[in-house]
Amino acid sequence: MSVYEALLLDPWRELIVDAPMGTEFYGACRRVTPDINERHRKIQLKYTQAVLGTEEVSKVFMLAVDGLHQDLPATKVLRRRLEVLIDRFVRD
Repeated sequence: MSVYEALLLDPWRELIVDAPMGTEFYGACRRVTPDINERHRKIQLKYTQAVLGTEEVSKVFMLAVDGLHQDLPATKVLRRRLEVLIDRFVRD
């Protein structure tokens, strides 16, 4: 959870949810800065893989995380969704 606190929840709260015109900013950044997005994905994969082990499992987890914020939820809702995903994903 601490990895995704830093990679997803903190930026989400500061740049998307609480920022003026944050949702517009989110959409524009994804379109205008694909190189930055790609660097972020590589960092995300590195840290996710450090926790989950394999690249394949980490990529599946990351794709699931992508789905959690497609409807631009409040940070509290996104945090809860992430907690549910982590609980289900890492359960033995």
